[in-house]
Amino acid sequence: MDKEREDLAKKREEVEKDILARVPADKRDRFLKLLKAAQWQGIWNEEHQFYIENYFNALGRRITVEIGKRLVEKGSIKEIDDVYFLIPEEILMRLTEGEKFPAKKVVEIRRKQYEEYLSLEFPPPVIGDENEVPRLAKVDPIVRVLLVHPEVKSHLKADLYGAASAPGVAEGPARVIFSEEQFSEVQPGEILVCVYSNPMWTPLFGVVKGAVVDFGGSLSHAVIVGREYGIPVVCGTMEGTKKIRNGDIVKVNGDEGAVYILSKSGE
Repeated sequence: MDKEREDLAKKREEVEKDILARVPADKRDRFLKLLKAAQWQGIWNEEHQFYIENYFNALGRRITVEIGKRLVEKGSIKEIDDVYFLIPEEILMRLTEGEKFPAKKVVEIRRKQYEEYLSLEFPPPVIGDENEVPRLAKVDPIVRVLLVHPEVKSHLKADLYGAASAPGVAEGPARVIFSEEQFSEVQPGEILVCVYSNPMWTPLFGVVKGAVVDFGGSLSHAVIVGREYGIPVVCGTMEGTKKIRNGDIVKVNGDEGAVYILSKSGE
């Protein structure tokens, strides 16, 4: 990958020189400034989640930790991080109404639910009533593009169908991962299979040949990045991580929004 990175950097520098030679001399400085700004924007855009978490959320966490400390001192909760199992209105109720609001009991119930969700191998598509999704999709554009049901095209006879895709066709062994801790398992030429992706996952798209994603619509991260990297992606399959296992040979058809399991691992 290091060699590929070096080759791409050299190619970019050559293209820059070629384009710069075509820019009128009196506009060259302005062009260079805009070019560098665009290049840095690409870096910041891919790493924006890091900066959001470490700069903006850091201040909010400092405040909530202090609230947690004070609630522990009052005996309202047992541990400082119990505060994250209460919504703002409930924190205010505990501070103003005292023992009338059973904070410890609420935290106990929600922490148990939280631990149960962590133990799930396949997370649910939504937390709450799934029947409400169609209604929400009509009034909320974010829901409409991110949580879309697959478009089944029975004439394709595929194993999985997607709700959105990035064009192209690729075949390769599947690599199913669920968290960032598994990034090191991904090998060049594999087909990434995951529940969802976010900016932290972007480097994987420069390694794999294609991707199959459980959730997402036309504006989901995986589809947009797949188009940028020129690899096929089928998003919104709902059950890709359930049907596909590591080592299965998979064909991703982003032109049709379909996925085929050509052979199972070990066969």
